Amino acid sequence: LADNSQHPGNWNAIRICQEWVTKNVNNTYLITQNRTGESKLIHPMRKKFVSKLLANAVLNTLYGFDLEYSGPVVDKYEKTDNGLKIYFSHANNMYIDGEYLEDIVGYTDEWIPSSVNAKVNGNILEIEFLVKNFKAKVVTLGAMNTLSHNLYNEHGYLAAPIYIVLD
Repeated sequence: LADNSQHPGNWNAIRICQEWVTKNVNNTYLITQNRTGESKLIHPMRKKFVSKLLANAVLNTLYGFDLEYSGPVVDKYEKTDNGLKIYFSHANNMYIDGEYLEDIVGYTDEWIPSSVNAKVNGNILEIEFLVKNFKAKVVTLGAMNTLSHNLYNEHGYLAAPIYIVLD
């Protein structure tokens, strides 16, 4: 089992590929398993929580049961004057757990970072770059190997990490 404390690797690249697969291959599902208590392991030893979410995914998508199985997942985004509006699925009563959204950053094409202000408006995350006239090329949320952000849906499921390359 991969232990992030010994070898950091690049879990963000793995997550980006996983999200792409779930959007392009039928009968695949994206879940976040932060509640197992094993956030440093890419494959947790405790499988009960993960199996519940996967069962909910099948019951929801194949049999029509009204069961949530995922945290918020990006559907689309639109640019604003000095930020973005990011639209999510699986985002009923989406909320930030705490005073501010953690681990969200915008980057220029030279990888110069800008912190952001963020607020939730329904299933939309509205972000504003704190640097004036910031020319963002990439926006990330939860890009660390061990997820450290705090964006959830009403079921307490953590949002999937974000890696948006802006046009």
